[in-house]
Amino acid sequence: MVRDVKRYGIGVCVERIAPGMKAGAVIEEGNIVCVDASGYAVETTEAADLRPVGRACETKDNSAGQDGAERINCEPGTFLLQNSSGADAVTMADFLKDVFLVNGGRVARTSGGGKRSVAGKMMGLDGGRVAVSIGPR
Repeated sequence: MVRDVKRYGIGVCVERIAPGMKAGAVIEEGNIVCVDASGYAVETTEAADLRPVGRACETKDNSAGQDGAERINCEPGTFLLQNSSGADAVTMADFLKDVFLVNGGRVARTSGGGKRSVAGKMMGLDGGRVAVSIGPR
């Protein structure tokens, strides 16, 4: 599913990271990219062992390749992601706190009982979306 994760604030991407992709991985442009425990890029899912890299700058398919056969261009930065609902909704009370990945385009306030990885720091709310600082800085 292609998501429309937008950059938050002013600025353009001047930094890119291109991790190798996990064998079998398919990552679509606009989604948040993570690496798993092996260090290879995977599609973001609800999992406790992922480390976010940034937003995918392209769609890449490594479904037929080995680990590292394809690389995916990612940009770290602050991006607008969909908010969860109910008790897991991120609010301004979470400003500068860690928020957690639900999928490649949604974050939540909690780790879901240890099932979710940290997405990054909550930097604000904009039109119902959550601004999250993602990736190495």
